[in-house]
Order: sequence, then C-alpha cells, then structure tokens
Amino acid sequence: MGNLKMKETDKIKLTSLLDKAEKILCQYSGGYSKDFFSAEEFHIALIDSINCLRNGDNSQIEKLFIWFMPTSCWDDFVGTEGLDLGNEIFEILNNYRKSGIHLLTVEETFLILGKYLVLTPGIGDKIKYVKSGSKIKLILPDKSIVFTKVLSITSSGNFNIAISPQLLKEDILQGTEVWTDE
Repeated sequence: MGNLKMKETDKIKLTSLLDKAEKILCQYSGGYSKDFFSAEEFHIALIDSINCLRNGDNSQIEKLFIWFMPTSCWDDFVGTEGLDLGNEIFEILNNYRKSGIHLLTVEETFLILGKYLVLTPGIGDKIKYVKSGSKIKLILPDKSIVFTKVLSITSSGNFNIAISPQLLKEDILQGTEVWTDE
C-alpha cells in the first residue's frame, strides 16, 4: 500500500502518545477553543477519536491533525505543559497526512445513465482538495487499492464524487475509503 497506510510502529507510537495526551487533558477543566467549549468536551472527543483510530478508522487523522496543530485545541487547553507532546503528535499526523487526504468513507453508490458511478456521502468542505480529473485512491474493505480519477463532482448538496462506471457498483462496497492521490 505504499505510504498510504500508517506503519504499525508509527500507529503504536501515535496511540501511545495520544494516551499520554488524554491523561494530561483529563486534569484540565473549563477554558475555550475554536472547536470546544471546555477541556472536558475536548477530553471526551479525544477519547472517542483514539478509540476509533485504534479500531482502524483512519478518518480520525484529519480531526486529530487539526486538534494538535500548533496554537489549536491542544495548545489552547493544555498550554506549555503539553507543548512538546503536542508537537510530537502533530509531526506524526502531519507525516501521515502527506500521503493523502481522506475524503469520505462510502456509504452508498449509484449509477447515473451508465456514465458515472456516484459515491456517497459527499465530500462536503473537502471539496477544496479535489476537482474533475483529480486522481484518487479507493481503499476497499479488504484493504486492496483501486486508483481512479474523479470524473465529476455534483454542484449541489454535499458534493458527491462521480467516477468511471468501469468500476462496478458491486466492486465499491460500503466502507470503502476514498483518499486523494496527488
């Protein structure tokens, strides 16, 4: 899978560091950041993301990346006590993220006029990362990878991605992860 999948040693290190972060964060209360109204709210969200990541939900990488960016949520609540730990977590997340951006996890597909296979749900605010012609990689539930291009993006709703109908609806199963490949 190349550099798309986080090396097991990196994932172990990341989850270990996130566990340390969770233990530090649970000592804080109150406060405010852009994404959370209190340290307690951030703590609950962090625990949930760590558990999801442990269970293979790599879409958590994007959330964690934002939370541990310098001067973001982690720094807002923990400050200098967690500065080095936050920077170490951010570095791992940033290196992993460079291998592609998670756009969506397929819930449903449908064929339009035999011309497009549409993947839902849409990509929402991640529209900034792709356009018609962008290369994407699909990681199927069995962990095999299919490379393709975006043929079209719906302009209404949640920006659904349309790909070539050469890929069959039956091939792109629920749970398929869609990532950028550029």
